[in-house]
Amino acid sequence: MSGHDSTAAYARLWSAVMSQALADVRAAVKRTRKAVMPNPEAVKNADHRESIQWVMSDSKRPGGFLWCCDIFDFNPDFVRAEIVK
Repeated sequence: MSGHDSTAAYARLWSAVMSQALADVRAAVKRTRKAVMPNPEAVKNADHRESIQWVMSDSKRPGGFLWCCDIFDFNPDFVRAEIVK
């Protein structure tokens, strides 16, 4: 695999991680029927709870939400606001 191919594969992987997490958070928001980020402790579905915690984390470590936003040039505050609409 060339450098370009591995970079593209890496981007696809993290795009899938971001997409799944956002889908999980949207599902949790939809269940609450409120346009706010649910309290992770009140969410019964473990995947949804972990996705909310990931999206709300302010950690800049590799693999974190802020890190993903940075590599895709997303504004994390905008993403967080849009996901609860």
